[in-house]
Amino acid sequence: LDFADTWSVASLMARENLNTTNKYAAVCATPSIAGSYFQYRTNGGVIPSGSGSFPVNYPYTWLRLQRTAGTTFHGYASLDGETWTKLGTAVITMPATIYLGFTVSSRTGAGPTTAEFRDFGSNTSTNLSATPTVVEPLGPSSTAPDWPSVKFFTTPRRGPTDARSSSSNSTIRIPTSRTSAATV
Repeated sequence: LDFADTWSVASLMARENLNTTNKYAAVCATPSIAGSYFQYRTNGGVIPSGSGSFPVNYPYTWLRLQRTAGTTFHGYASLDGETWTKLGTAVITMPATIYLGFTVSSRTGAGPTTAEFRDFGSNTSTNLSATPTVVEPLGPSSTAPDWPSVKFFTTPRRGPTDARSSSSNSTIRIPTSRTSAATV
């Protein structure tokens, strides 16, 4: 996802219909410290709600949207496409047939942004992280001493794996990447 604005967004979205103010559930990723989050609208015409936070690590940012029991939507994010952190859940009454797709928004009138969606498909992984990833807020380090210091973090990252499909599963994972494929 290219940086056009701090809140530029690429997402995997399930919608009731194509009206701009309808019900939806989406797992979103931004190009900045805002990271990934779950956003939804339970009733048409109201302001959307959001939950969760997960750091982005392009090109290894994976998004997952799951529908269960027909009315419950779950949003997840992952750094490897295998172990997932739940961002949120929403109960949204929608018809059995809904629109599912990818969305991209620059969130600015100053210009377009681009995003690439790849390795999409069904996911059967049930690995959930025990606790959400802790992200330290912007500002002075909470663990820094009284003198200047630098914190280094080293965490091995594994590349995205091939998409898996299962006709009995309604979960799709989507990694987002910084390279461009679509301009909005």
